This record gives sequence, structure tokens and C-alpha cells, in this order.
Amino acid sequence: MNITKLSSTAKKLSVFFRVLRKIVGITTIVMLCVLVVLTIANAVNPDTVIGTELNVLELGSVSLELKTEETPSNNSLLVYAWCLGILGSAWAAVLYIGIGYVRKILAPMEAGQPFGKETGSYFKKLAVLSIVWGIAENIGTLLEGHVALKVFGLDQLAGSDALQSISINYNLDLTFLAVFGLLMLMSYVFNYGAELQKLSDETL
Repeated sequence: MNITKLSSTAKKLSVFFRVLRKIVGITTIVMLCVLVVLTIANAVNPDTVIGTELNVLELGSVSLELKTEETPSNNSLLVYAWCLGILGSAWAAVLYIGIGYVRKILAPMEAGQPFGKETGSYFKKLAVLSIVWGIAENIGTLLEGHVALKVFGLDQLAGSDALQSISINYNLDLTFLAVFGLLMLMSYVFNYGAELQKLSDETL
């Protein structure tokens, strides 16, 4: 193994993840600030129209084209925006913390020691985060669909001449379990490597 090359690559990756982490943090803060400003603006002047006229709605892989352009009410739009904002902030928080763990994994590699003493524990923490991410993503997807139906008035179409009912077909995404298993395996591998490296250092 070329330790010099490993160290150089780890340093470059660490810089990349440091910049990415800052972008995630700043973007999340800006998004929440915009939502707060819009909410205050709506409270001060309810007559101000926040949304725009829509005639095409995108809900996942389904596109709905309306006969006439509709403008959602400010309150409904803000509820939907805050729902997405809270979900996005939760995902961003998990991503922000996860990137921090990745940088800690890279730290000993920068020093030329791929099997750091704490590297295995950081992989385990990433595994736990993957579970949190997966659960939040599944719950968020379900909530987003229900809120969108209410906000854009699609639930009112049920019982019309064209539609008898509207329902959301939800598929549980269990990909995060595979990610969890892989990260736990990496945790065991790096813990074992750290023990071997410790024995090697003691022998020397």
C-alpha cells in the first residue's frame, strides 16, 4: 500500500467533505430563513400572493394537468413549504453529522494510518445514522404525499364524475438496511485492522 498516496487522497477528500458540509449547513439555514420571512410577510400582509398560478402539478412520477390555472392559498402553501422544510432540515442534519464522521474517518488516513483507533466506532455511528435517514425518508415521503393532496385540493376530486377515490400507493424503501449492514461490516473490519496495527506497533 502506498501510504503517501493514501495520505494525499485522504487530504483531498477531507477538503471536499469540509466544503460540502459547509454548503449543506449554509443552504439549510438560508432555506429556513426564507420560510420564516415568508411566514412573517403573510402574517403582516395576508393579501400578498406567495405562490404562482399552476396548471401542472408534479407528484413523484405523476404529472397532473389542470384545466385552469390555480393559485394555492398562502396558508396552504406555507404548510406544504414548512412540511418540506422540516423534512429537508432533518435530512440535512443527518447528512451534516454524517459528513463530520466521514472526515474523522479520513483524519488518521491523512496521517498515514488507515486503521485509526476510533475509525471503527465512526463507521458504527454512520450505520446508526443510515437507520435514522431511512426511517425519516420513508415517513417524509408518506407525509409529503398526504400534505400535497390537501394543499393542492386534489382530495376534492374524489367522488367527482371522473374519479371515485384518490389514494396514495406507498412502497416502503428498505435500502437503508443494506447500507446499515455494509457500514457495520466496515466497522468490524476497521476495528480488526486497528487491533492488528496496535499489535504491530507493540512488536516494533
